[in-house]
Amino acid sequence: MDVQQSSSYCESRTRWKFRELETFPESIAEPSKRIMGEHMFQTEAHAELYSEFRPAPPVELLKIVVSVCRNTDKLLDVGCGTGQSTEPMTEFFGHVIGTDNSEAQIAQAKRRQNEADLRNLEYRVCSSNELTFEGSSFDAITACQCVHYFDLDKFYAEAHRVLRKDGILALSGYCIPVPSVGDPEMDAAIKERIMKLCRVELGPYFEVDIDYFDRCYETLPAPKSGFELVEKNLKIIKEWPTNLHVYLSYLKSWSPYVHFRKDHPENDIMASLRSDLRAICQGVFQQKGDSDCKVEVDTRYFVHIFRKVD
Repeated sequence: MDVQQSSSYCESRTRWKFRELETFPESIAEPSKRIMGEHMFQTEAHAELYSEFRPAPPVELLKIVVSVCRNTDKLLDVGCGTGQSTEPMTEFFGHVIGTDNSEAQIAQAKRRQNEADLRNLEYRVCSSNELTFEGSSFDAITACQCVHYFDLDKFYAEAHRVLRKDGILALSGYCIPVPSVGDPEMDAAIKERIMKLCRVELGPYFEVDIDYFDRCYETLPAPKSGFELVEKNLKIIKEWPTNLHVYLSYLKSWSPYVHFRKDHPENDIMASLRSDLRAICQGVFQQKGDSDCKVEVDTRYFVHIFRKVD
């Protein structure tokens, strides 16, 4: 298939109107019942995938957080996963602690810490609902791409308890990353295919409303009391030049995909996605291997920063 044929393929793709969908196709089975806030990312294999392919936040975002802090002695990163957002903060804070409710994630985070020899960093297994620290212990608390999973009322109460006077709470995340290859028609078709994955194929397996990401946490309930909003930036762009293999591996680290595969081990939707993306971009990818199929994934990050006021 040449570039012209690829463009014809783009034009013939089904045009999904995802925000207007009220029901999912019958071919997509309902997920097994789960409770919001259930432990996720628990297996060793998933934690390894997460550690290798999840992106770190852009330095610009970290500097925005630091610029609002009145003290930079001690930081707590809640829902730290394998440490992608925790490790960079060691350059800005005297002591950093990362917590996660997954032992497998924390094990990977400690492995990364040892390899990087980060001596002002430590990790603990800990629930966001019950932070195992004394009151007024931290100058800042961060939560990157995870707070949408928390019991917010409990987390906000705990964050307020363990923050020092004038301490800050920074909630950050990123919109769903979509790759591009520099061809407008192909890029439009790629975006539609990724949105089909998110809203149709994996839609029932997202434990939270995808609009939280699409709208940059603008619809996420903010703290009701004890905090005031002091900074908000909804468009921090991180350039991520990568390849098809890495991008698909990143998608496999998503908890919705892991849950889907658990319910449907016979249905590898990532193989179908790979096939579709290669067909869309045949004129660019040609017969190259996935690792040689270059893509740009310019990811939009956002952050909401609150200060403890009483």
